[in-house]
Amino acid sequence: MARSYPYGKVPSSKGTIVSERFEKPFVDCGYCSAQMAARTARAGVSTNGKTEGHRIRANAGRPHWVGSNSRELRNGLMGALNVNVDAIDKALILARVKQGFAVIISLTYTTLPGYLKTQLGDFGHSVMLFAHRSEAGRDYVGYFDPLYEQGSQATWARWTDIDQALWSGGHNTTKVKYVPPTPPPAPPPTTATEEDYVSTPLVPKQVSVPSGKWLYVWSDFRSDPKNIKVDPGRHMPLAGYTKAGDLAVGYKPSSNPPTTLTVMYLKKADGTVVNYPPPPAPPGEPTEAQKLAIKKLEYQRVTTGSIIQYPEPPK
Repeated sequence: MARSYPYGKVPSSKGTIVSERFEKPFVDCGYCSAQMAARTARAGVSTNGKTEGHRIRANAGRPHWVGSNSRELRNGLMGALNVNVDAIDKALILARVKQGFAVIISLTYTTLPGYLKTQLGDFGHSVMLFAHRSEAGRDYVGYFDPLYEQGSQATWARWTDIDQALWSGGHNTTKVKYVPPTPPPAPPPTTATEEDYVSTPLVPKQVSVPSGKWLYVWSDFRSDPKNIKVDPGRHMPLAGYTKAGDLAVGYKPSSNPPTTLTVMYLKKADGTVVNYPPPPAPPGEPTEAQKLAIKKLEYQRVTTGSIIQYPEPPK
């Protein structure tokens, strides 16, 4: 028989099946149900019934092949996994599941509806109930049956279908809920190019600047800092940061190592510009030869791609 999902599958985020089908005959329904409940109560419990399931059995005090009862499951969970569960009355099971706890139940298999069965027979059986939803005034609970395939999703079952198969006793409930730790905050989004910008190279290297990127430019040779839109995209050399944390590139005006660093700052996402004032001018008036050298350097820098229209060469 193959069980079906007439009311849908329980999301995998709530858990998946720890199957007892790793051995024959299937004798670990109680231990595997207990293991699934333990996974809702603490981290670090695997989905392998042959490991934790048998550890629970070994700590329960009864030999293999001889079944188990609810007290032995409580002892086994505490001894093997340090998970504390309490006995619970049949009348309180639904309320406990609604509160978000797992309940290990005992039931008579033959009285279950066909959509929950995988085989024929009349026997006592143990499953875990976990997760709840309500539709049109009807309660549905997550039905985690160790007879299902390993790793498969649990099925939503109508509570009335479960209630009529329950034993009068023999049920246990977890006492705590496992809440995964909050993941660390994600770093702000960035592009590969921006990651290149915020690297700190020890030697100059080229980075690709995409078309449409706005940069803020200043230099010793320009008294009018401005935004320049890179179009088309081009390669620009890196020569390092001005200081740690700046989104900046050092622009090398020629193939030779720069003697004075021109710094280009990326615009922030909000449109503002990270702007640091240019360094103070050196004391004293430059000589005519120095002024000519500055003009030639500025012409060389501009013609390497900073702006489209070339100025008149110095004479």
